[in-house]
Amino acid sequence: MEKNLILNPSLRINPNYIDYPYFLSINTILISGLLKNYGLNVDVIDMFAQHDSSVVKEKEQIFIGSKTKLNDLINVDYNNIIIINSPYLKLFSRTRNVEFQQILSFLKTKSKKIILADCFFGGMHYVQYDKEMIHNNYPEVDHVFTHECEKDLLCFFDKRMTSTDLDDLPLPDYDAINIDNYLTFLRTASNFSQFMDLNNNPMPVFTSRGCVYNCKFCTSKLNDRFYREYSMEYVENHLKILERYNIQTIIILDELPNISSERLDMLVRLLNKYGFKYEFPNGIRADQISDKTVSLIGNNVSCLKISAECGNEHFRNSSIGKNLKSEDIISFAQNCSLREIPLYIHYMVGLPRENLKGINETLEFAADLFERFNAIPLIQRYVEFPGTKFCSESKNCAALDDNYFDMFSLKTAPSGPISYALLFENFKRRIQSNLSKLIINTTYKCNNNCIFCAVGDMRYNQYDIDAQKRVLKEKIGLGIKTVDFDGGEPTISKNTVKLIIYARKLGYSNISLTTNGRMFSDYDLADIFVRLGLDSILFSLHGPKKIHDQITNTEGSYIQTINGMANIVKLIRKHNKLTDLRVNVTLTKWNIKSLESIYSIINNFKIKVINLQFLTPFGSAKKVDLPKDEDLRYVYEFIDKHSADVKINIANATFCQLKNYESFLHDDTLKSERNMVFIGSPESNLKFFLSKKRYKDKRCYYCHYNVICSGFWSWE
Repeated sequence: MEKNLILNPSLRINPNYIDYPYFLSINTILISGLLKNYGLNVDVIDMFAQHDSSVVKEKEQIFIGSKTKLNDLINVDYNNIIIINSPYLKLFSRTRNVEFQQILSFLKTKSKKIILADCFFGGMHYVQYDKEMIHNNYPEVDHVFTHECEKDLLCFFDKRMTSTDLDDLPLPDYDAINIDNYLTFLRTASNFSQFMDLNNNPMPVFTSRGCVYNCKFCTSKLNDRFYREYSMEYVENHLKILERYNIQTIIILDELPNISSERLDMLVRLLNKYGFKYEFPNGIRADQISDKTVSLIGNNVSCLKISAECGNEHFRNSSIGKNLKSEDIISFAQNCSLREIPLYIHYMVGLPRENLKGINETLEFAADLFERFNAIPLIQRYVEFPGTKFCSESKNCAALDDNYFDMFSLKTAPSGPISYALLFENFKRRIQSNLSKLIINTTYKCNNNCIFCAVGDMRYNQYDIDAQKRVLKEKIGLGIKTVDFDGGEPTISKNTVKLIIYARKLGYSNISLTTNGRMFSDYDLADIFVRLGLDSILFSLHGPKKIHDQITNTEGSYIQTINGMANIVKLIRKHNKLTDLRVNVTLTKWNIKSLESIYSIINNFKIKVINLQFLTPFGSAKKVDLPKDEDLRYVYEFIDKHSADVKINIANATFCQLKNYESFLHDDTLKSERNMVFIGSPESNLKFFLSKKRYKDKRCYYCHYNVICSGFWSWE
């Protein structure tokens, strides 16, 4: 009898690719089961199931598989060697894969014929490529079988597949590989998987093949593939086998796991019956899952994933062909959030006919669902695949090259009219800004009367120290360890010291105070606050003497602030404290030209951070006090001269105001990490509080900073 070998080779891929190459062994055992079922003599070498199989970072790539040499694994000759092919090998490229070429050269000495077989892996893992190019680049390959190749393989061995019914296919041949080695390999892969837990004995399973939808970017219908499904009886028999191998997690790799809510309900009930955990990494339809099924899933799922593709419903359906309403995506995200089910949502940017406005809509949609429902976004750049509908409509569609995996990444996307790298960086800053800081306004009373005071209309609100303590206790229980005591002027309230002591007792590890510093001109009071061991003190200083007193509407305020700062510096040295000193300057038309003078004043106080804060339309601030646009040059000059020596933050501006200086702006969007406790009013997230007087217009649609910018201030 002829001897045949199935080889599943090791891989090297780009680590930024959102996918799951770790499951290619499913191809190996599917083909092994098929050939053995037809009486063929088959050996298997799966490089993902060797004693040393692992995933290792190597410079700009990751290596997946085994480093064991093939000549140590193959010690007999074969009639035929079947190599499991996948897009990850990048054999479709015009550039020859040198490492694969070396493998072929060795295999040719061990086999009469070498077969390259795509097998079945579903979805976007089909690639339309030129077989002749494969033969030209790799003359050692005798036959190339593409797409679902069970029928072609059997014909090669003079066997005939009599039925296309999936239930007539044999179950995977799990005995063909070392399952323990494979599960150990998957545990090492867990460190590189972006949205799956591979630690709890997972195994990929298909319950169907193909898809009934017609998304223009997808290759699932290449080679005239159509939707077929395994019966639930077949799936149950499969699960019973996996139960014997102590598999604990089932990875459902179907392209369309829920052609209907009823079928998904049956599948979930079956998985629950055998006590499996499960994941749906390919994406289920948000409009084909019932509340009842979501309830059944509960905490049995470690990963649910849906594909939204873009944020604009009209574009999603008319241009992409997704046929999915935004309201169904939002409703599903909310449903998962209420049940604390981890949800991932897939998006693409740079689709055909999609401009920067459309990309911004997608990023905003993704960020909004993340902030409201913790729906984690998976974003990749669109790549045009030969054979797809988009490709057939395009005049520029070309064969894929060896940068296939790099092309998906926003990090490595080329610059042009649309900078994907900048968009992605801004998006990451937006979604990574989680609630991490609490601001307590201890009092709204103040010994200054600043012309721009944001809380100037709240001075008579009555504070409640017990309520403030309750909030401190609640937030420490949520893991928030940073608190800022603000006002008004917090140092004129006797409760501020009590609250700082209480916060430290609760376990807050980063406590700061925002103050005008005037009360610290009293050396004894300054000594009390320094002894508290504050992590930072932010002083408000708005100009040299005359301008500062003019802005604060309080004669003598400048002298007291400077004396207070001097006392704090002395006492920090005396008590050997590590308190950072910072200065906040609110920019107006009266002081924007005095930035150099302010820097000269504070230079002796070892200030580490300077905040330049623009006026906001809250409290007593007036539009007439805003700096002129042409006076922004004083800010630019100040940054150019001093940013190497002191950290400079800018607040309450827009990115378009600070062109070429955008990295210094801390926008309202990033203030979602802060909750503010107002006196006499409900607690509020600072970002959403400020957004009440923000707006966007057409200028924002085509801006690379749109997703991270809150827009312009409304002074009406």
